[in-house]
Amino acid sequence: MKGDQTVKTLSKMRFIALLLAPLVVLVIMIGAPATSMAAELPVNLGTASTYTLLAGSTITSTGPTAINGDVGVHPGTVFTPGEPPAVVNGEIHLGDAVAAQAKADLVTAYNDAAGRTPVVTVPTELGGTTRIPGVYDSAAGDFQITGTLTIDAQGDPDAVFIFKTASTLITAVNSNVHLINGAQASRVYWQVGSSATLGVNSHFEGIILAMASITANTGSTVKGQLLARDGAVTVDSVTGTNPLLQANYGVSVAPVTYAKFGKPMTAVTYNLTVTNTGNVSDTFNATKAGMAWPTSVPAIVGPLAAGASSNVTVTATIPAGTPDGTTDTVLVTFTSAGDPTKSATSTLTTTANENLLAFYFAEGTTRANFQEYLCLGNSGAVPASAQVTYMFTDGSTQDANYSVPANSRSTMDVNSVVGAEKDLSISILTTSPNLIAERPMYFNYNGQWTGGSDALGAVAPDMNWYFAEGNTLPEFDQYVTVLNPGNDAADLTFHYMVEGQGEEAVPGTVGAHSRATFRTKDQIGNGKHVSLYLESTQGVVAERPMYFNYLGLAQNNWTGGHDVVGANAPNTDWYFAEGTTRKNAVDGAFEEWLCMQNPGITPLTVEATYQLAVGQGNPINKSYTVPAQERLTVSVNQEIGQDKDCSVFLQSTSDFIAERPMYFSYHAFAWTGGHDVLGTNGSATDWFFAEGTTRANFEEWLCLQNPGNTDALTTITYFPAGGPVITKQWTVKANTRLTVSASSDVGADQDISALVSSDQPIIVERPMYFDFNGWTGGHDVVGFVPTP
Repeated sequence: MKGDQTVKTLSKMRFIALLLAPLVVLVIMIGAPATSMAAELPVNLGTASTYTLLAGSTITSTGPTAINGDVGVHPGTVFTPGEPPAVVNGEIHLGDAVAAQAKADLVTAYNDAAGRTPVVTVPTELGGTTRIPGVYDSAAGDFQITGTLTIDAQGDPDAVFIFKTASTLITAVNSNVHLINGAQASRVYWQVGSSATLGVNSHFEGIILAMASITANTGSTVKGQLLARDGAVTVDSVTGTNPLLQANYGVSVAPVTYAKFGKPMTAVTYNLTVTNTGNVSDTFNATKAGMAWPTSVPAIVGPLAAGASSNVTVTATIPAGTPDGTTDTVLVTFTSAGDPTKSATSTLTTTANENLLAFYFAEGTTRANFQEYLCLGNSGAVPASAQVTYMFTDGSTQDANYSVPANSRSTMDVNSVVGAEKDLSISILTTSPNLIAERPMYFNYNGQWTGGSDALGAVAPDMNWYFAEGNTLPEFDQYVTVLNPGNDAADLTFHYMVEGQGEEAVPGTVGAHSRATFRTKDQIGNGKHVSLYLESTQGVVAERPMYFNYLGLAQNNWTGGHDVVGANAPNTDWYFAEGTTRKNAVDGAFEEWLCMQNPGITPLTVEATYQLAVGQGNPINKSYTVPAQERLTVSVNQEIGQDKDCSVFLQSTSDFIAERPMYFSYHAFAWTGGHDVLGTNGSATDWFFAEGTTRANFEEWLCLQNPGNTDALTTITYFPAGGPVITKQWTVKANTRLTVSASSDVGADQDISALVSSDQPIIVERPMYFDFNGWTGGHDVVGFVPTP
């Protein structure tokens, strides 16, 4: 019996021990330190680990996206980089074997993350919460982040976080995923059963493994990877950085040294290029030091993708009363936000000079079917330098410096200098009193109206600009281009003076260091003959380009265009040296008009004197009445008859503005087009022209008007682009006009500037006619009167 009892007791004890064993183990586990538990392993991405974007169907970018890491698509083959094109600092694999392996590794990683246990179930909204290492899923099957989600590694840099959702992941506008205490974006995984969407201007960290698609909206930043198994990845102006990428920081600035000059009380603008030389996106803090004059620099540049550059404007204002030759130097430094030990400095030196000569052009474009040039003429005995600034519609600028040899001229291809598809204005500053600038352009407007225009630069900005000519007829397209070279935006008022109607006012504006374009038909409607007084709150420069299919007096269908820089004030006297009403089989056909603008509040009378070429008769006098705040148009052909060469002198006791448009089918070549000039207010003894050529398919003329009663002995000095100076002498009879062929004077195939000097005051214009690579037309300018 006793033996049986012993057996029973041992059996009971064994049974109790078996029952207690798991409890003992549990107690031991509970009491053991946390470090003894097996840590969650990271998800193995295989070859997909180098990709910032990886998709099954397509990847599409819009806006200025920067991707630091690889980009891949499989089985799809399409990556659309957008405009401006996305910057990819990594490899791109589209439908190839490398992308196929990465896609296979992504599938494995997705399945791994989806199968991880044990799982802590949490509410859908993660914003406003803090999560420690572990595996999480959503009670409702999706995740949202509004505000800030904090991910806390608790001091363990190897901590792993896995968030699993059967449906979607959506982050709100301006939301933030914030990693603290050693948490690493490369160890935060988001397994998404369908699609993920990142909100506008949100910041996200971690690796998204999505079954379907991923969308990162405008301005979002991602420190992580966007990996979509089956669908598309779409990003808009996003900065994405693979967290496994080793960050290197760096910055450069160009030019390292820069010197410019300007007049006192003006702003001198420097254009610098800051480049991120690191391999990750970065921002750069800008500081200035050492200067005495007011200087503005941007506070922050960027963010810039790795390898990307940004154009930066620094403006130094020269104080009033600064003596000539005084200099001021500023050191502008750009410092990496990612690594403050990395910086780059540009040294900018500004010199004050009261006696600078300036030229400004409001109009200019390098769009398709437009070719723009800048011509600089130097009549001096020493080389002349030109400080040129190209100003664009977005407020950005580009600088250039040119040297023009003594007694010569230089031509710049603006399309090549600034690139295609730019609308621009130009300013030129020079210390040489012998330098002048013109801007010829050639075009095929809308693919149907070919021609060209030319303008002599305005010498200064002004708050008032006048144009006597203008219309919004169906066969004409008129624009007003306005350059604002100053530091403040300019408010504009367009006072259109409509023939037969009166004044119609329209507002406008143009930004600082910029130019704006206004289409007259959009401002006042169709079918109107107009003059314009443009009023501005800041000093600006204004031009009026026009393009046309000219029907005229005989249903001509002459296509072309012309352009003028406006006048700053009305005047009682206006002279035009060029003009003709020829119409014959040899010379072709010409139709000349006079446009007279009366900005005053009472009608005025204009006395016209038509001075004919030698042998064509005595001067012809006419009288015209111009209504108040309107314009009057006169056909010169009808006033003086056919086959006459004439200059015109218009005079009134009241101030007015006058232009002379002409339209033509030139000679037997039938080069159709038109040109236009605002008159000059007086005669002079010297007239200078920067542009000119006697190349094949160009014909240049000089028209000399002598309004006086004494014959004028003139000397024309031609300055070729290469070769010796050429001089010719001509006499212009009293009260007549003379036409000189540049080709006859200098011979063929010469690019020339020309200075016309006379012993009597005269007026000089330079019309040119051409076939520019199949674009036919003509242009004309009144010469520049050099400072005595």
